[in-house]
Order: sequence, then structure tokens, then C-alpha cells
Amino acid sequence: MKISKYHGLGNDFIITEYEPNVCYQKLAINLTKEHLSIGADGFIVVKKNPLEMLFYNKDGSMAPMCGNGIRCFSHYVVKNGIVNSNSFDVKTGAGIMKVEVISRLLNDFRAKINMGHPLFDNNMIKASENKNYFGLPILFNNKEYVTYSFFMGTIHTVLITDHIEEMISLNIGPFISNNPLFKEKTNVNFVEKMDDINYKIRTFERGVGYTLACGTGACSAFVTLNKLGLVGDYCYMHLPYGILKITKENDNIYMEGPSKHVFDTEIEVDDNEI
Repeated sequence: MKISKYHGLGNDFIITEYEPNVCYQKLAINLTKEHLSIGADGFIVVKKNPLEMLFYNKDGSMAPMCGNGIRCFSHYVVKNGIVNSNSFDVKTGAGIMKVEVISRLLNDFRAKINMGHPLFDNNMIKASENKNYFGLPILFNNKEYVTYSFFMGTIHTVLITDHIEEMISLNIGPFISNNPLFKEKTNVNFVEKMDDINYKIRTFERGVGYTLACGTGACSAFVTLNKLGLVGDYCYMHLPYGILKITKENDNIYMEGPSKHVFDTEIEVDDNEI
């Protein structure tokens, strides 16, 4: 089986093209294991005619969308000649995503993705209670934390903090991610202000854990800040290995950032792995 590895600001993915009669859920679990296999944050399958991205988390669960993943997907299909245009549509579990390639340079692939618009619908986030989840206090270790949850390509929860590293050390990320308030778990984003247009972000991804970058998480953080009147129509989200520019245009959210090709290889896959 031919596979490739790409990363978007450190959020890394194994990418392969669709073949019939393969259990990709099982393959994703086996190949993304750190130390025991290739290792990655996620597993992407490329389908053609129509162009479609299937995305699997490390635990084999499927996610409707992945912001860094779709930039790497776009890089793969451009690099491998599957797409020749600088503008194209990609079918995902969250709908059609519109891709605009900003740079095709060998060491500087960048893409701008129309991520659609946020949905403040409890059905979309698989809420277990009939409450307003945007501004919902959650009790953790006898302290209330205000959370903002909605659907932005997938299920996200945002917390605004003055101290990201402290929040990570408290283990509140996995607590909220696995909270019974969310029937299918949630991704948890911690956001810290640097200045009026620059923010730090760290994300605990459901089915994965803390990752170095999360594109839909960065979009969700921007939506929350914008909705609360804390930023205007754009801001820069700072991650450990780079920056994503997030903008709002005609109520749609756009994410612009890089993708890096790591390697291509061919592997033997045992029957018990698929």
C-alpha cells in the first residue's frame, strides 16, 4: 500500500488513496500508533470522482472535518496531479469545502479554505441537555469555567484563559472532552490573548489528545472571540509551530495556513491490520 506523510504546523497525518475492501478504521488505529508504527495524529483517505476526504482519528473514529487535515489533503492532491486547478471543492463529512491554493512552491505550500459557517445547534454538537451551550458554565474541581460550544466543521468547545499552560496542567481538557454533556465528546480549545489580533491556542482533540495544531479549533476560537466582540473580521492564531490566519467574509470562516510534505513510501499491510 502506498502512503504519504504530511503535517500542518505539526499536526501530522498519514494519507493514502482509497481502495475497496479495506477496513480503514482498523488501519488508522494500527498505523497511527506512536513508536509501534508510523505514528500520526490522524489518517486521511483520498477518494476521487468526486474528490472526497475521509478522516479518521487515532482511535479509529471518523471526524467530519479537520482543518489542518484538509490543507494536507489539498497539498497531496495537487502534488500528485489529482487536481491541477488552484481552486477546487472537497467533499467532507461536514459538507463541501472550497479550497484556494495560495502557493505551490516546493517548500511553501499554502492554502486558504472556506470552512463554512458555525452552527449553534445542540443537535449538531450531540448535546445531552436542552441548554444554551454557548456560554455554559462547567464545574471542575469546585470552580466554574465558562465554555462556548458549537459546530465548526466538527464539535468544538472554547475556553478563554489568561494562562494556557496552567489550564493544560489541570487536566480540564480531557474532563470537558469526555463530559456527559456531549454524547459524542467534544474538542476543547484554550485561547490566550497576546494582543488585539494575536492569540495563542492549544487544543485537546477528542480521540487523540493534545495536538500541536487544530485548524477547526483555531476557527472555533476565532468565531467565539468575534461573537463576543473581542476581535474584528480577522485574527492570527499562534500554535507551537506556526500561525494560522482566520478571517470572516460574508459570514463564512476562512482559514489560511501551510502544509509540509514529509515522505512517501510503500508498506506491506498484514491481513489482520485491515
